[in-house]
Amino acid sequence: MSFDLIKNAMGLLFLTSFMLFYVLMLKTGRKLYMLLSILMLVLTGLTHILDYGIALLFLILSTIMYFRDRKALLLTIPILMGGLLFLSMGFIFLYIMGGDPYKIYSFLIGLSKSFMNTVIPISAFNVIYPLLTGMAGIIISSRLGKIEGKLLLSLSIMLIALNTPLIPQEYLWRFNLMSAILIPLVIGLSLSPIKDKAFFITISLIIVGFTLPQFSVQLAGISPSIPLGEYHEIEELVKRLPTNNTAILVPDTRLRYWIEVLYPHVYRRLNDIQHNVPIILVYDRVNLITHNARIVKPKIPPIAKPFYIGRYIEAYIIPPRP
Repeated sequence: MSFDLIKNAMGLLFLTSFMLFYVLMLKTGRKLYMLLSILMLVLTGLTHILDYGIALLFLILSTIMYFRDRKALLLTIPILMGGLLFLSMGFIFLYIMGGDPYKIYSFLIGLSKSFMNTVIPISAFNVIYPLLTGMAGIIISSRLGKIEGKLLLSLSIMLIALNTPLIPQEYLWRFNLMSAILIPLVIGLSLSPIKDKAFFITISLIIVGFTLPQFSVQLAGISPSIPLGEYHEIEELVKRLPTNNTAILVPDTRLRYWIEVLYPHVYRRLNDIQHNVPIILVYDRVNLITHNARIVKPKIPPIAKPFYIGRYIEAYIIPPRP
């Protein structure tokens, strides 16, 4: 995540800070922690929509958990209302969150199709550990104190919900990444009742031993998603753009993220581009679809002409639409 999904990783800092100040607010009742919670929530929303969605889900579950606790409810509801208001502003004013809130709508549409088709696109290896951890957290939550128990229950429900097999694969892998922040919290709270140090260390070592192999595999595969040469070609492509308002159309999400680092007017769909501007259509030559060792090139519009052909990427210019 830190090498490729930079916004997602940066958002985790604000997300965990929000949860910390929220818990401190419940424990102490101080308004300072409420203000800090709201600040961290806003920063989370400005950074990444998935992290923000996790924060809102956490607040909604907390509101349900504290429904009969008037004091906690009065502290939680203003933060939740502020969070929902900020999300609404993100829908209305695209420059606040860059249009990211509309990904929530796309997710709901994809989820409904997944249920209708009864398709379970899932790799059990990726979700079995989060699911088991969440189930264990739910069981242990009843043995903890008032605040800690409800916090553990909320986190455990979130962990299970984010790793539900019926979630479409295109979203599930991102949701599964969020387990990296939820699992340590669930495990830490689950182990908090243990008073015997020797037993605590033993259980901790078992958990570490269980997760270490997967961590080692992930660590060995850490690298940027594109080679340095491809990044230099993107730089060269941006330098050659005919005008400052040229629209770059990039269907490949991975490649589009890198181009967005260097240029603001980057789009996924043709319908999102305004008329009367030149369009540069960009493809990744390295990751073209392969069938039976035969390269299947994407369909290039007849009116498109070659604009830049490199070793890693190829780009075509399309005249402005009237």
